[in-house]
Amino acid sequence: MKVVIAALLILVLPLQASAQNPAPQNRPPLPLDAQERIDQVEAVAGKLATFDAQLTQQTAEKKRGCVRAIGNESFCHCIIDSMPWVMTFPQYVAVLSASKDELNYDGLSAGDKKVIDAARVARDKCVNAKPVNVVPAKK
Repeated sequence: MKVVIAALLILVLPLQASAQNPAPQNRPPLPLDAQERIDQVEAVAGKLATFDAQLTQQTAEKKRGCVRAIGNESFCHCIIDSMPWVMTFPQYVAVLSASKDELNYDGLSAGDKKVIDAARVARDKCVNAKPVNVVPAKK
């Protein structure tokens, strides 16, 4: 996700810089349609920045919830990076605490099944992962 945001910002920043640094006096102003396009790109850049901030906040909240519940920072780091991004940590726990029958798995949409399957794959990956060097917080 961050790769997509970075790629879009690479495309947006040059346009934004040209809009902030007007053309020298000997150049004609941008045509109206070009200025509208720059405005649209700037609006998209603003939305992407907002989305990135929200995603960062949600990721931090997921990790705090995991560490409070599990107490293993290495596992939590892995699981938060691996679990489906649409899932909250309480949803992750609920899905993995229930059987497929309890979830009515066969009656779910293909998209919901994909999220549940991805959560289970993430769990298996992280349970079997080697510990990550995590610097303990200073007391």
